[in-house]
Amino acid sequence: MPRPSIPALALWICCLCLPLAAAAQPANLALGKPVNALTDTVSGQPGDVVDGDPATVWWSYQGNYTEVSFVLDLGRAEHFTSVVQFPRQTSLLVVEFSLDAQRWEPLHQQTLPWPGNAEVAVQRADRPRARFFRYTGSNAETAYAGVGDFQVFDADGVFADGFEGDAAVP
Repeated sequence: MPRPSIPALALWICCLCLPLAAAAQPANLALGKPVNALTDTVSGQPGDVVDGDPATVWWSYQGNYTEVSFVLDLGRAEHFTSVVQFPRQTSLLVVEFSLDAQRWEPLHQQTLPWPGNAEVAVQRADRPRARFFRYTGSNAETAYAGVGDFQVFDADGVFADGFEGDAAVP
């Protein structure tokens, strides 16, 4: 029986490892969780911000000012290391987090150049805990403000394949 060459053996090992690397992606803790709209809906649904697809956008408009705002409930307190949001037509965004939906801590505030269509990622190496996230995006234009998606991750916690990493370590 012929022996496989070193490059062929290396390629075979890499192919075996690819599914393992793909499965080790942190789970989006916000995916499919309840969203409480704090502003009016003109297009889309508030749940569009947690469907995992930045192309589905929830748009809001109040007539004399433009703001989109919601509270996301993870269902229980979770550690997190990053929050990714996809604002649309947004000049200013503010993100806060809370354990009880009463006392809010600032996570991120940013001014975006118009038209404010971006992917904004915020990293937190200290892994704070939160159950609720409050997002507010606004613009000074006569245009709807929207959110394409809002994602919460814990890189040291539960992965998409169910592996919990060091999440049990206090």
